[in-house]
Amino acid sequence: MLAMVLGSGLNIVLDTIFIYTLNFGIVGAAYATLLSMTITSLFIAYWLFIKRDTYVEITLRDFSPSWEILKDILRVGLPASLSQLSMSIAMFFLNRVAIMAGGENGVAVFTSAWRVTMLGIVPILGMAAATTAVAGAAYGERNTEKLEAAYLYAIKIAFMIELGVVSFIMAFASQVAYLFTYSEIAQVIKQELISALRTLPIFLLLTPFSMMTSAMFQGIGEGEKSLILTIFRTLVMQVGFAYTFVNLGPGLRGVWLGIVVGNMVAAVMGFTWGRVRIRALRRALR
Repeated sequence: MLAMVLGSGLNIVLDTIFIYTLNFGIVGAAYATLLSMTITSLFIAYWLFIKRDTYVEITLRDFSPSWEILKDILRVGLPASLSQLSMSIAMFFLNRVAIMAGGENGVAVFTSAWRVTMLGIVPILGMAAATTAVAGAAYGERNTEKLEAAYLYAIKIAFMIELGVVSFIMAFASQVAYLFTYSEIAQVIKQELISALRTLPIFLLLTPFSMMTSAMFQGIGEGEKSLILTIFRTLVMQVGFAYTFVNLGPGLRGVWLGIVVGNMVAAVMGFTWGRVRIRALRRALR
C-alpha cells in the first residue's frame, strides 16, 4: 500500500514539474511515470532484498522451477486476466448501447456517471483481494468453516460500505453532476446525468455478492469458475439487459435499469453458486 501510494503521489507531483516547470510538455508525463515507478520499485527491492522484513525471503539458490506450481499460478492468474479483459469488452458494448439510446450525449452521460459509480468499486476490489487471500489460507488449512465465515463476512462488510456510497451519490446527485456540467456547453446533459446518478449506482449494492464469490473461487484455486461468473455478470447480464431494456423504449434510462437488473440477477446466481460450492467442499474435506 505504501509503495502504491508513494508511486501515485510522486507521479502527480512530477507531472506538474516535468510538464510545466521544466516545459517538457506531454512527454513530461511519460518521464514522470517512469521515474515514479522506478523509485517505487527501488523501495520494494529494499524491503525484499536488503531490509528483509517481509514474510518472504527471496534467494536465487532456493529457486527451483516447478511445473505444478506454475500450473497452479496460471489456473488463477490467467482467468483473472481474462476477467479484466471481459470487463473492458463489456464497457465497449455498453458504450455502443448508450450511443444507440442517446447518441453522443448518451455516451457522455454514461461515461460521466460510470466514473463516479466506479469509485464505489474500489472498496469492493480491496475486499475481494482480501477474500482471495483469506479463502486461500482457509482452504489450504482444510477449514471450510473459516472459509465460509470469511466469504460471508466480506460480503457483509462490502455491502455496508456500498450502502453508504450509493446513499451519498444519490443524495448529492445534483452536486456531483455539476462537476461534469459546470460549462455552458455541458448543460445539455445535466438532467440526464442527475437521473443516471440516481439509478446506476444501485447496482453496487449487490455487486459484493458476485465479486466476493469470484474472489472466493480464486482463493480455492478455481479461477475458471471466477472467470465464468465474471463473464456472465458483465457480458451476458449487464450488456444483455441494457440492450433489451433500450429496445423496449425507455431510452437512456433503459441502459441504467438494464445494468442494475443484470447485476442483481448475476449477484443472486453467483451467491447461490458460491454457497453450493462451499457445501460441496465441506462434504469433500470431512
